[in-house]
Parts: sequence; structure tokens; C-alpha cells
Amino acid sequence: MFHPLDPLDPRELVAPRSPGPRPTCEAGDASARVASRDDWGDARWIVPAEPIAAGEWACFRNVFTIEAPLQTARLRVACDSKYWLWLDGRLVVYEGQLKRGPTPSDTYFDELELPDALDAGEHTIAVLVWYFGKHGFSHNSSGRCGLILQLGDANSASETGQSTGSVSGEHWRSIRHPAYSAGVDPVPNYRLAEPNVTFDARLEPAHWHDPLFNDARWPAAVDAGAPPAAPWGRIIRRPVPMFRNHGESTLLAPPQPLVSSGEPIVCPLPFNCHAHPTLEIDAPADGLVIGVRTDNYLGGGAPNVRATYITRAGRQSYESLGWMNGHALHFDVPAGVTIHRLGYRRTSYAADWSGRFACDDELLNELYVKSCRTLDVCMRDTYMDCPDRERAQWWGDVVIQMGSAFYACDALQTPALGRKAMRELVAWQRDDATLYSPVPAGMPRPGREEADRLAGCWDFELPAQMLASIGTYGFWTYYRYTGDIAAIAEVYPAVRRYLAIWRLDDRTHILEPRAGGWDWVDWGANVDAPVSINAWYALALVAAADMADLLCLHEDAAGYRTLHRKLRAGFQAAFWRGDHFRGDETLPLPDDRAQAMAVLAGFVGRSQREGVLAVLDTQRHAGPYMEKYIVEALFKLGDSTAALRRLTERYAEQLVGEISTLWEGWSIGDATWGGGTYNHAWSGGAITLLQQYVAGIEPITPGFARFRAAPQLGPLRSLRSTVQTPIGEIRVAIDLDEGSAVLHVPVGSVAEFRFSGIRKTLSAGSHRVSLPDTSHPRVVATRFTEERSGG
Repeated sequence: MFHPLDPLDPRELVAPRSPGPRPTCEAGDASARVASRDDWGDARWIVPAEPIAAGEWACFRNVFTIEAPLQTARLRVACDSKYWLWLDGRLVVYEGQLKRGPTPSDTYFDELELPDALDAGEHTIAVLVWYFGKHGFSHNSSGRCGLILQLGDANSASETGQSTGSVSGEHWRSIRHPAYSAGVDPVPNYRLAEPNVTFDARLEPAHWHDPLFNDARWPAAVDAGAPPAAPWGRIIRRPVPMFRNHGESTLLAPPQPLVSSGEPIVCPLPFNCHAHPTLEIDAPADGLVIGVRTDNYLGGGAPNVRATYITRAGRQSYESLGWMNGHALHFDVPAGVTIHRLGYRRTSYAADWSGRFACDDELLNELYVKSCRTLDVCMRDTYMDCPDRERAQWWGDVVIQMGSAFYACDALQTPALGRKAMRELVAWQRDDATLYSPVPAGMPRPGREEADRLAGCWDFELPAQMLASIGTYGFWTYYRYTGDIAAIAEVYPAVRRYLAIWRLDDRTHILEPRAGGWDWVDWGANVDAPVSINAWYALALVAAADMADLLCLHEDAAGYRTLHRKLRAGFQAAFWRGDHFRGDETLPLPDDRAQAMAVLAGFVGRSQREGVLAVLDTQRHAGPYMEKYIVEALFKLGDSTAALRRLTERYAEQLVGEISTLWEGWSIGDATWGGGTYNHAWSGGAITLLQQYVAGIEPITPGFARFRAAPQLGPLRSLRSTVQTPIGEIRVAIDLDEGSAVLHVPVGSVAEFRFSGIRKTLSAGSHRVSLPDTSHPRVVATRFTEERSGG
């Protein structure tokens, strides 16, 4: 079966993965561990003697001696902001360090086991640190470039292992890397923490990371204190794997060297990905300027990141270490420069794309593939809304991404990014109990809010997104698909605090209005916010009650369910208009979003079903963000034919285009849709729709110890689906022309198979089930209302 993230370019098929070091914190760990001062032994933060400005880079070197071999060497590193590390002249870490912000005051660190033993004797460590020096919508700058490093024996009986004794003071030398700078205007837009990267090859200290390099003229690094030290705070272990290095690929390698005419050279990438541009050239002179950007440089309407290379005379090669994304790299090479090779290195979040879906509708297959591409390009340090304009962990996107990733990716590394997002959201909860996103981000200072927001800071609460994050589709989805009780125990206190600031009106029993910092539900027109926000609150109450019961906080659970019963009655009285739900009487038409949210909240009874279906059939107001929930509501109402028809109709323009990812809105570059990026995480919800509803795979008990396979094929005749779960691989194959279904149930799980009146309970193993010749299975129309009413 076609794998949706199989490389589209044959060169990618043989691109080696860097063996590199292995993280010692596996994705399944229940908690991120704070490293105390004792954990770090004699290691101390160090900084260059020369101040490092925003967008500059620093070189650190240390020559040290170990008395006894280290069979399994453990390396711990933290910095602000990113680092590349060489050991004895060999690159062993390519882009280490997560963007800063496990809490508003703390920093992540990497812990890795090196692949090879270290012999006794002298060794050299060289570290290149890129200091962003500014806040962004995914990074909280400490305000100072710094590095801390410890090397020891991972198998030592002591907690800290064997320290090298060479991690501070006079042993470290450091300089500002003279070749790197952030360049000139235009700088990336204020949402991005990453600066542009300019490299002047004339100023490069050649081979500075090699063991034989003489650093005697470099000044000693300055001791900045033992952890926790200001301004970096506590150091918290990286909770996600190191990024995957797919190796370098060639885009242009002419049989004979190509002399540039000065015209831009456009090199298509195989698909939209995270790319680090590379080049090999022969320059006739010093100081020639080569510019590199992608076709997506102005994606979303604002400048994103770009790279600049300034030549020295002669043959040279270069790799820009800052990643950019798009469908093509644009190289501006001056006339007279001889080009030997242009290429890129692809890196990504280290998830395996093990989930698969294919059916007899090629448009749906294309939608699944493009949804996977969109998810892939929006995963890295965090789940992010888009990889170009913002790189921000907006929780409206995260909710859709997290649910999709459980179906598209592996069950080991994938949950780690969702768990990290959950921890960060609650760690940034404010003293007034409000939650907000995106975090991590810079925080505006009192009295300077407006200026600081234009410097990458953010602190506005979006109430609808926050209710979504802690509710059925957010935290509770994470638990259903992982069974990770520890994560729920960790985040529940913040959920409890946040829900406590919401109030039902004593008379109407619907929510008292709370605008938060930004009263936003969806892009587009005709938004019926009162209905949607009450529905999101209902879903948050249901999830909170389930969380409380899970943690044996039954009094809390009873309180949430009492509120839910009141809200259910108030919702009907306040919003039902006889044939649709409406809360904003100024709107000219019923809102499709509002009807869908009423369905998903479990507030649509049998007598209301036809009226709601009529609105969903005729109204098209939602953007791609809320479209996922509208199509899901159609599945919940049992009309899979209408669900698939609407899905392909709404995405029709995106499916026939050459762009490999899905757009922020229904058009590109349109401010109606927030800027109109051509790769936006919330648009990829079709992964969940196709796997959870069309293939019908979803957990009944957390972690898939018991699961449901209840396909809703609508007009389809066949499908094949694979989902990786914590227990093992689930596979479903249906062919109505053959009249059969095959279901593979992993060991340790039990399946409930439902299709067109057939109900079977199946144990571990592969099972073949005979099916009637129909493509319209009977579905209980109000299943969601009955099963998730919160009563």
C-alpha cells in the first residue's frame, strides 16, 4: 500500500539517516525531569567574553582528558538557542536544543548517549551556538547566549556519572563566530524567533572544530554560574526525540560545471519540507553575495526566513544551518560564479509515518496524503500552526494535529510532542487561572504591551481554543489514545482552575460571556459565537468529569456533570429555533459551525436531526479549521455520504493543485483567512475523519485495550487502513465487491466490529468477516448524544 510520506523523489529513498547520538529520555517517559545542581556535578553555565548580540553565533572549544574509557558516554547540553556539536572533529549533534520555554522561566536540556565508546586520553569538544536573541511565538528568549555541558559515564552507579572535570573555567575557550550575522533588512516578521542567517566565508575561522586547531588566542569563556542560574532558570530534560536528519540531497548537479548568468535558479523540492540549503561553487572573487530563499518566503503575507552567503575566492561549499520550508529553493547566484552543486538537507520531527489509508476514491486518497504532508511540516520543536509565518503552538491547531498524529504516526515518539504541548500549556497558566496560547512565547511587560507584542510577545487568551484544548478533543483525546494517566494527573489541576473562572448565568443556564484577550472562533463570516462557545464549554465539562473520575476525584466529577445538565437544558432553551440553533440574531443565515458544535456537544436530539442536517447541507461559512468539526458532525449524525461529499467539495481546489500541503483558508494569500499560508496544521483534520470514521477505528478503552472498528463507507466500495497503537498494529481492509472485511487485532486487544447490522467481538489475530453487498451501512444516528451526554 502507498505510504503517504514515502519520499516522492527517488534520491530521498537512499538518503542516509544520521546515526548520531541517541536520546536517553524515551518518548514514553511519564514526566520531564528537572535537573538539579547535583545532577550536573561540577558543570557550570559559560558565556563568551565578548557579548553575543541577537542573531549572532558563538564558538566554544574544550580540550579535556579522561583517565578511564567511557564505554557508554552520556552527554548533557543546554544553551540559548540552538547548537551543533563536534567530538574529536566528528559532528555528533545536528541542531540540538529545543526552543526555550518549558515554563516562563526555565530552559530545556538534551541528554544523549553517544554511539561510540570514548578511549582514555585527550579529546576535543567543539560547540557552535546560534543565539536568536529575541522572543517569538514559539520561543521565550533568556536574553543571554549561554552554554552548559556535561560528559560522563551513562553506566556509572552514581546519578551524575563520571564527570570529565572539564566543563567550566579555564578549560573552555570561546569567541563570537566572525562569519555569522543576522544580515540586513528585511528581517523575519515579529512572530518568528529565528533570525535570517548571513555567512561571510572570508571571515570563517577554518577548521575551528577540528582537534588540531590552535585556539590559544581565543579568550577563556566566562563562568556564569551553576544551575539553576539566571537568566536560564531550571534545566528540564527534553521530552521529545532529537530531530531526524534525512541526509543531504542534490537538487542541481550539472554534468559540466554551470556558470551562472545571474538569473535566479529555481530548484524544486520533492515536497514541502524543512530544508537546509547547501551549495558547492567556485567564485571568481571575494565578497560576491548569494541569496537563498524558498518560494514561500512571503507565505502568509510577511517576510519569513532567508539565507545569505558571501563568497571568498575559489572553490567552496556551504550549508545554511537554519531551516526554511517550501516547494522550491531559489538561489540568487551572481553572474560568473561556477556552480558545481546545489542541494539541501532535510530534517524533521522523528516520527515514523506508520498509519496508512487508501480507498477507491482518489480524491480522498490525495486528501489523506496532503494532510500527512501538512502535519509533517508543522511538527518540530512544537506542534505549530505553520512552518513559515509563525511556527507557533496555537492550540486550535494542536487539538487537530494531536488527534491526527495518533492515526498517521507511530505510537512511541508521536505522543511525546502532544504531552510536551500539554505540559507547556498548563505551565504557562497565569495567576488569574487563565490559559492562553501560543506558548512558549515572549511575555509582554506591563506598560509596554504594544511594543513587546511587535517583538514576538503574546499573552491573549482565546477562550474557544482554550476550552477545546482541555476538553474532549484535546487533553482527553490524548488520554484515550495513549492511556497515559500520569499526564492527566499532571494537567488536571490547571484544568480545574481554568474551568472555575467560567460561570453559568443563574437564570438562563448558559455561559456568562467571557471575551478573554481575543474572542475568536473561526476565520470567515457568519460566525455564531454564542452557540459554539457554549458547546466547547460542554465538551470541556464532559472531559473534566472523566478526568476527575480517573483520578478518583468524584466530587469534582459530580460538580462538572451537574453543570453539564444545567447547560444542556439552557442550551436548548436559548438557542433552538425550531429547525436550527442560533445564538446571534444579527446573523443573516444559520451558521454551519454552530450546528456542528451542537452535534459534537451531544445536544442534538432525534427530532432536531433533520433540521441540523439541512443547515449542514446548504451553508458553507466555515474556514478549514472548523470544517473538520462540521464533517465530523455529519458522521456523528450517521450521514457518511453527505460527510464525504462535503469533504471533497470543500477541499476540491486544494486537491487538484500541485501544492503538496493544505492551506490556511480556502484561498492562498487572502487576509480573510488570516493571511492565507499554503501549509496550515488545522487543515489536516481529514486524517482523523478518514481513519476514525470512514475506517471506523477508535479506542473504546484508553490505549486501545478494547477498540471499535465501525466503518462508515458512504458511497465507497473499498478501503484499507493501518493504525499503530500502544498495543500494536490495527489493520482493516474492506471490499464490498468481494463481500468481505479483514480485521487484524493486535495481541492484548479486543475489537468490536460493526458494519451494516453486523456486530462481532473479535480477539487477537486476523479475522475475515462476510459482508452484505451494500455501501451504506446502518449507523446509530445519535450515538454521540447517547454515549457522551455527560449524564
